[in-house]
Amino acid sequence: MPVFVVGGILVVAVAGLLFARSQSTANQPAVPVTVQGSPRLQVDQELIDFGQVPVGKMVTASFTLSNAGDQPLVFSHPPVPTVVEGCCPPKIVGGATTLQPGEQTTLSMEFTMNAGMDGPHDFRIGLQTNDPSQPSKELVVLSDWVR
Repeated sequence: MPVFVVGGILVVAVAGLLFARSQSTANQPAVPVTVQGSPRLQVDQELIDFGQVPVGKMVTASFTLSNAGDQPLVFSHPPVPTVVEGCCPPKIVGGATTLQPGEQTTLSMEFTMNAGMDGPHDFRIGLQTNDPSQPSKELVVLSDWVR
């Protein structure tokens, strides 16, 4: 058999193996499925406390939400921050409305306070899901803006 034919067969075989390997890792869940028979909300952190922050500085709060169940996790409404203390709730960016088993999504809020908006701020993000073990979850973002 000519060398270029053998070389061509070898190239095709290696490409096929690489493609098959990439497909098998692409189908792997981002998080392990640990609960059978229902969805399960997992949150990487429930509280972010920035402490004292200089007025005018930009901060970003990010939460990673995951579905560790074997059923789809559905969020019943988009998350909206509530102001417990302070003012000017930031807009939440990102987040899927449904997470398949093993999937995850990120919610983030980027914000700053300007002169006259200093002092403590307490934002709460309520999550409502179809997870029977915790149908509601509250995430907290704290900051104390100083001049």
